[in-house]
Amino acid sequence: MNTVNVIEYNETPISLRAFPDTKAGNDKAEDLFAHLVNENADPKPTQEDMEMYLENGIYSDENGYELYLTHSTESEPKWEDSYIQAIRLIAEIEATQEKLDIKALCESMDLEEEQLNELFNRLQMEWEEIKG
Repeated sequence: MNTVNVIEYNETPISLRAFPDTKAGNDKAEDLFAHLVNENADPKPTQEDMEMYLENGIYSDENGYELYLTHSTESEPKWEDSYIQAIRLIAEIEATQEKLDIKALCESMDLEEEQLNELFNRLQMEWEEIKG
């Protein structure tokens, strides 16, 4: 899974926080990065400086504090990731199978039709995030 990482150093690693590489994950990582810059910078950065830090993915000060905003690389192809492929399969079945036997599926899964629809919707949203 690709991630967006916020890494803090002060001569040695302080923390590493990872977020999914999705729009929501990117937003959370950028918010944390900006928060940590504001918390540690003296004087506080201007909006223009903050935009530069976010764009470059790095902030450092003269005291040795360093902050990085990085993207990881995927360690395995999406085809090899069964979790992603299961979500993809369910989303594609729901999108292409007009004659899906909803009643039998609900009985087999011990779900109400409303619960099954909710599950399809959640998985479709997750698939859209994975696709980017």
